[in-house]
Amino acid sequence: MVKLRSDLYDTMGEFSGFGLMDLLTSFALFDDDPGRVNSLVSEFRKVTPEILQKTAQEYLRPTNRTVVLLEPGKPPPPERRRRAGKTGECT
Repeated sequence: MVKLRSDLYDTMGEFSGFGLMDLLTSFALFDDDPGRVNSLVSEFRKVTPEILQKTAQEYLRPTNRTVVLLEPGKPPPPERRRRAGKTGECT
């Protein structure tokens, strides 16, 4: 059990940059329960193939998708760009 939890934190930190300390902070900030990090494994064990299948059918359907076609081209001229604030972002 301890190894499973440790591997979970390592994997999260390695691939998403979101490790144990980030989880503790998130649970403290959003759930007011940093100790919830200790129940993650038992919560993951509650997920069954049937739950995954039902969730996929509910959310991954053709009517819930957006298709974006991005074609390369010339950028708009500078006069058509406007600043979106102090961050330097262009819109």
